[in-house]
Amino acid sequence: MADKLGPDLIGNQDHPVPTALPRSWTLLSFIGAATERIRLFPDVAALPLRPPAVLAEAAASLDLLTRGHLELRLGAGAFLGTDRRHGRTHRSKRKSVAVLSEACVSARPSAIASTNWARL
Repeated sequence: MADKLGPDLIGNQDHPVPTALPRSWTLLSFIGAATERIRLFPDVAALPLRPPAVLAEAAASLDLLTRGHLELRLGAGAFLGTDRRHGRTHRSKRKSVAVLSEACVSARPSAIASTNWARL
């Protein structure tokens, strides 16, 4: 029904803050499995939560499973308290930008084209 009457685009935040919603990638997977035309996005994918290559593979997997309906939006991470709550040292602005650059390269289709999708 959401495909016929609902929005064209659905996103939810990927920040690890207390929320009543499931984690972003879990919720996006659920919505993607239940819809056919709605585009999905993490608002924004927080890089401090996972290594860039892991994020790129997760995004590529979800994009494949949803027939190309994922839009990836990246964030360098700016919440000091969030990093500390998850056992990470807060990155400097310079390091955050470097990781963001790495993620942009990792998330390019050519960078993940060699992934063995046959196992899916």
